[in-house]
Amino acid sequence: MVMGMNNVLTMCMSLCLAALLGAVLISSGCVQQAGPVPDAGTIKERAIELCIAACESAKESGTTLDNGPCVSEEIVEDWVCDVAHDPRQPIDNEPQNQCSSYRAGQTHHFVEVDTDCNLIRAV
Repeated sequence: MVMGMNNVLTMCMSLCLAALLGAVLISSGCVQQAGPVPDAGTIKERAIELCIAACESAKESGTTLDNGPCVSEEIVEDWVCDVAHDPRQPIDNEPQNQCSSYRAGQTHHFVEVDTDCNLIRAV
């Protein structure tokens, strides 16, 4: 009987200790509530929006877009903004006219706009 009582006391103490530890973690701020995770569609839409704006800004400032330059190596996290021709031309495949961060695998998505800053595709 004494042995069974010891097991109950040990289990009770373990549960109390776990509850106390949980309360300390929560009150100390070590446990964060997750905020809203950005939707992949929202990030893509934002990348498109910003890429078109960056293209228009580059065009207004006199940047030549005829060679299909990279407008931004990271327009939003993990997305580049590149100018190309529609339909695609051989000049668009030249490495100096592509975003190096995408070619190097540092970014994984791209927004492609034409020389008039119209969306071609976003992948």
